[in-house]
Amino acid sequence: MIKPGLKNTIETPDCGEAALTGYDYHVYTMTLRDRLLAFVIGAAGAAIVMHIFFGNVFVDLLAMVVTGIVAQKIYRKMMIERIKNKLTIQFKDMLDSVTSSISAGKVAQAAFMDAEKDMRLQYGEDSYIFRELHKINIGLCNNLTIETILSDFGRRSGVEDIESFANVFVIANRQGGNIKTILTETKSILCDKIEIEQEIKTMLGATKNQLNIMMIMPLLIVPMSAGFTEGAENSFSNIMVKVGALIAFVIAYIIGRKITSIKM
Repeated sequence: MIKPGLKNTIETPDCGEAALTGYDYHVYTMTLRDRLLAFVIGAAGAAIVMHIFFGNVFVDLLAMVVTGIVAQKIYRKMMIERIKNKLTIQFKDMLDSVTSSISAGKVAQAAFMDAEKDMRLQYGEDSYIFRELHKINIGLCNNLTIETILSDFGRRSGVEDIESFANVFVIANRQGGNIKTILTETKSILCDKIEIEQEIKTMLGATKNQLNIMMIMPLLIVPMSAGFTEGAENSFSNIMVKVGALIAFVIAYIIGRKITSIKM
């Protein structure tokens, strides 16, 4: 089954085919299900928070609509990051396959053909990396240069590691250097970098969970303190205090997310 946001455009490698179009990883096309899911989650969260803080139906409805719309943008961004993360992990395995083939004495075209077979077995035909390798091999069959194809892949991916590999491969291939040594060293550096990034994300997972738990605490404290503000719920000063507290917690959450989002 083709993943949402990814067009089903696999063609048979035919040397008579025209130039290919590729998937832009900067963009995620949300389905109706995605939009409804994001809207419902955002609206439900807003309704709970606003009702606890203010207990006003009109405020609840207004917050539900606004947050539901904003949640769709956040959901789209999350899906783009998730897709790029999957592509990066799959790209790491592709590097192993391509480098191994070139180290064995094969030319670039044969190496990418072998990598396509390996990625089909490892990830299946619906995987992002298989589709990219399929596109690369069709392009080579249509007499497109490997430099053009890899540069296009790096640009569309929006992943720094893939762009770096494409640039190194293009320079090495054009300058006629020792492509075997260059690719082996590049693969080693990029794979180490990707592994470190994945380890950092795993380590920060617990911290992000703690941040989410801390942000839920106000929702428990406010109802418990209702007795201390009895009779003053609708006073202007009390409302402004609640608004200020809500804004402070939102800002704190945004700062916390930025702190726990470490990029190499």
